[in-house]
Amino acid sequence: YVMHPYRPRFCFRKASEVWSFSGWVLIESLGSYLTMQVDRLFIPSVGSTSALGHYHVGADLARMPTFEAFVPLNRAFLPAYARLRGAPREMTNNFVNVLSVAAIICIPVSTGFAIVADEAVRFIYGAKWSGMIPVVSWISLNAGVLALLSTFYPVLQASGHARLASGITFFHAMLLLAGLGLLHSRFNSIGGIAMIRTLVSLAVIPFAIYALRRVIRVSMAQMLGAVWRPLLAAGVMGCVLLYAMPDFHALAPGLKLLIRIASGG
Repeated sequence: YVMHPYRPRFCFRKASEVWSFSGWVLIESLGSYLTMQVDRLFIPSVGSTSALGHYHVGADLARMPTFEAFVPLNRAFLPAYARLRGAPREMTNNFVNVLSVAAIICIPVSTGFAIVADEAVRFIYGAKWSGMIPVVSWISLNAGVLALLSTFYPVLQASGHARLASGITFFHAMLLLAGLGLLHSRFNSIGGIAMIRTLVSLAVIPFAIYALRRVIRVSMAQMLGAVWRPLLAAGVMGCVLLYAMPDFHALAPGLKLLIRIASGG
């Protein structure tokens, strides 16, 4: 180090600058983990070990279509937003475009999979796993809400407000913990716990919108314009699958699932 002063060494001069961002990102990741796991603490109080297995497997199955379709795209947004930090108008326009893409992918996928949960579970796992059908339906809807919420965090982080992003995730986790603590015994089923999780996630959306609008100038009209068409399309699809189609009771689950997917598309 005496002969070659530019050799890498431990230095804490920039530690506060580094941790002012990465520390809050770490806390946000911890909050997201708690949000994904806290509901599992209440499963033993409403069912046996088989109910715990149904919930775990059902939740993983329900999240798979939406998360696999959108989460890989979401990872690329933070560096893209970071390049637009000094251009608020461009950041707002890009956020609206990202929200529109997320809505186009996540709303139909999560809604459609929730509707065909019965056929999907019976085809993939068999009739003995039918107890997890309500879990798959509700958690699939919850996955769509979480995917839409995930578009907010890169904007907050890239704008230098990582603390707000971590605050939203911890607020989500604490609200979920409180909701489950107060209401899980009233529903007393794994389907009820999954429903509470979904309703709590929906309740977080107004707070996330408020936090985002403190950072960028995005109007409610812009956000509604990005999501209303996918919402309408998902509603029409749901009406067709739930009310306009016959039940096909005599068909095998796999064939029935294929027919309902083709009809929904």
